Amino acid sequence: MKINLQFGLLCAILVLMMAISAICYSQNMAENYTKEEIEIAKTISMEACSEGYTGMYAVSNVIKNRSIKYNKTPFEIVSQKNQFVGYTHKNRNKRFKECEKNSLILATNIMELKDITYDALYFKTKNEKKQKWHNIKTITIKNHDFWK
Repeated sequence: MKINLQFGLLCAILVLMMAISAICYSQNMAENYTKEEIEIAKTISMEACSEGYTGMYAVSNVIKNRSIKYNKTPFEIVSQKNQFVGYTHKNRNKRFKECEKNSLILATNIMELKDITYDALYFKTKNEKKQKWHNIKTITIKNHDFWK
């Protein structure tokens, strides 16, 4: 009986330690990234987390394509005034937590990503109004149309 009680207590302690470790890992995940990478990842998450990995990948391509075209860093692109709603949206931290892992992978590798948008520089949801800079529609991925 004493051995079963000790074993049960040991198992409970081990489970508790694993839970604490998982919480700490989750909270410290972003510590391995630069401030700029985190901001890019938050923007990607806010813009396309609901579109899944492919949608976030495509938004990352737009950031990369603009970086190349305008000779700016991805952070300079996402932080430009009035360019990405996801950069200033009030719920971006909440959305980031939902897609943190994938958005951080995309943000840290953004300039090496293969382009699946056919050089798109813009995107919009299907219910948003088409703007004058939306010249050529390149692809539709879920609820986003991509344009150049």
